[in-house]
Amino acid sequence: MKPQKLFFLSIILFAFFPILPNRVKGLPVIIFFLCSLFVFFKYTKIKKFNFKKVLFFSGIYIFYLLSLFYTENFKFIDKTLSTRISLLIVPISFGLFSTVIDKIDERKFRLFSKIYFFSTLLFSLVVIYKIISLEYYSDKVTINDVYNTLTNNLFGIEQHPIYASILISIAILLSAFKLLKANKLFEKILLILGNIIMLFTLFFLSRKAVILALVLSFAVFVFTNFKRIKIKKTLTLSILIFVSAIVATPVLKKRFKEVFYSVTYSKISPDNSSSIRFGVYKCVIETIKQNPIIGYGIGDVDNALQQCYEKTSKILVEGNYNSHNQYLGITLSNGIFGLLFFMLFLGYNVKKAAQFQDKLFLVVSIFYIVTMFFENILERQSGVIIFAFFICFFNFIKIVKTKRIALEEETDYNRN
Repeated sequence: MKPQKLFFLSIILFAFFPILPNRVKGLPVIIFFLCSLFVFFKYTKIKKFNFKKVLFFSGIYIFYLLSLFYTENFKFIDKTLSTRISLLIVPISFGLFSTVIDKIDERKFRLFSKIYFFSTLLFSLVVIYKIISLEYYSDKVTINDVYNTLTNNLFGIEQHPIYASILISIAILLSAFKLLKANKLFEKILLILGNIIMLFTLFFLSRKAVILALVLSFAVFVFTNFKRIKIKKTLTLSILIFVSAIVATPVLKKRFKEVFYSVTYSKISPDNSSSIRFGVYKCVIETIKQNPIIGYGIGDVDNALQQCYEKTSKILVEGNYNSHNQYLGITLSNGIFGLLFFMLFLGYNVKKAAQFQDKLFLVVSIFYIVTMFFENILERQSGVIIFAFFICFFNFIKIVKTKRIALEEETDYNRN
């Protein structure tokens, strides 16, 4: 089998990620790694492994490992490190593959995007089915009961609303680019209907941060793909749709209104998610101030936060909340040095996307940068795997139009 074909087949499982059962969520990473080893040892003859590049893209995980030298709590460290191992394995896998393959046929990437889109659409339909079967709209269950079911009892593909929202948002962004290039009316209608279903699911899940990140990244999409007149019309329409969705979605309306209540910032309430988040941020900042240089180490972050929660609110103690901000989370575990590297890492991605005029890469990068201000997406499999995959994909692989890549692939294969 040609290495290019093996590469494509090995990334397809990532396209099915939204509907993969939790028990096998890590399977795409394992298969991708094994295939990269096979290609590297079988086909690599001339091109050297780019150690510096792989080291840089594995840097976040390396910082976590370095913090083991000063962390004190090793009780659940194996689970913590294994959950985030994709931050190391995925860059290594792309590095191994890139010794032979550094480009992909644009048609193949479109196929990947199409599979990811329909996988996410199917996931959204399953969520909607569950909402209806629980008789939420008949007031048989509360919204929290629905969220709990989606997180713990969704036919094996349970997904926390935050990570479900992230997966859906990525699908919407991919489909926006696909819609631009769609020629057939049927395909356009299918994409639009699919997006309506996914947007309904997204608004029902009502994760403020992810929705805000999607709106901002979609604005970048509009600015980079349309002329000025179309920009004004499209942005105006987008804002109207966004505001209408908030007004029409009771849960989402409530969550956004919480931000403007004065009580949100004075009293922590289990019925006010914004008040809980504000209380968490206060504790996180207070905890960072006590050890800002190198942080607490990846094993001691939870204990350090719990000490502050115990002084602040029983609700925070029972919830055992993380920092709800990836930048603050990195600072807690690795201090200011870890934060500086993380910001350098994200800035590099934006710079490269702009430099090579890769609009999709830019939009996805912006989406993650904004989301990370409100969520710790690198602390769960569902968040870290897809993040590592897309960031590394855009950095190691070029999407090239068909005729050019066909000639280059044949030349590379014959040479090897």
